[in-house]
Amino acid sequence: MKLGRPDFDTYFMAIAHVVATRASCDRGPRLRFDPGRSGTGAVITRNNVILATGYNGSAPGFPHCDDFKCEVCGKVFTGDEFKDGQNCIACNPGGSSKEAVIRGGHEMEDGHCVRTIHSEENAILQCASMGTSCAGATVYVTTRPCYHCMKRVIRVGVLRVVYEFDYGTDQRSNHLALKAGIQMDKWQAPEGVEL
Repeated sequence: MKLGRPDFDTYFMAIAHVVATRASCDRGPRLRFDPGRSGTGAVITRNNVILATGYNGSAPGFPHCDDFKCEVCGKVFTGDEFKDGQNCIACNPGGSSKEAVIRGGHEMEDGHCVRTIHSEENAILQCASMGTSCAGATVYVTTRPCYHCMKRVIRVGVLRVVYEFDYGTDQRSNHLALKAGIQMDKWQAPEGVEL
């Protein structure tokens, strides 16, 4: 199917979905461009120009949810090859010792993974690190910002949020946006268009 020349909302939402493929935490919707994985992506724009992108993942240099590290030797195994609780093959090629165990995965608090920085927060931090203001910007995010991310979106002066999927059933972020005067638009793919 030919997409044609997409409107800006579709264009930036497609980019947000590509950005989400870099996510290292699978707590998010199924990825359109990598259907076997999940994650979130965000794109901050102003005047239809991209200012920054972000995806959900850990701070630089810290383990990601999909990184598994041996508690004894410190070797990091990335991806589906190893799972939490398996014996470390670097310490024990025969897998005989129960002391060298690989640990990793999500770091959960109150139903949220706190190991990662959310996609919209990562995009905001990218703007901050470059000295770029978010005032008057639009954030395109694959999933509606959570309550805490919405507070950050408000703080930096974003005027519009475009999202595709809801973030669970919690509507507190929508109430915050309404009070702050932020335009919230739920994006839907145009008729006959699949990203």
